[in-house]
Amino acid sequence: MEKHQAHREILQAIPSKRLLVSLVKSGQPVACGLGVLENRYFGLFDLVTDPHQRNKGYGAQVVSSLLKWAQDLDAWYPYLQVMGQNEPARHLYAKLGFENAYQYWYRISESQHSC
Repeated sequence: MEKHQAHREILQAIPSKRLLVSLVKSGQPVACGLGVLENRYFGLFDLVTDPHQRNKGYGAQVVSSLLKWAQDLDAWYPYLQVMGQNEPARHLYAKLGFENAYQYWYRISESQHSC
C-alpha cells in the first residue's frame, strides 16, 4: 500500500497537464498508461498491459488514445523510453511510428553503492 501512496504522490506532483488512461474489459483493467504534456512535447510513461491480455491490441489502443489527446492539444513531439530488451514493447512502438533516438544507461557512484 505504501508503494501505491508514493506513486500517487509522484503523479499528483507533476505540474504539467497529464492524462491517465486505463482500458477496461469485462470490468477488469487490461492496459493503462500515462501521458504528460509539456509545451508541444508529449511523454508517454507507465505503459502496462496485463501479461494475460497481451497481443490483443490493448496497448496500441491506450497509446493511440494518449496520442490523440495530445494532438488535440497541439502537441506534435511525442516521446517515450523503453528498456532495450523489452522486445514486445519495442515492436508495438515501432508499429506506431516510434524509432530509436538514442540509448542511455543508469550509473551509480561507488560512494552511493556502498551505503
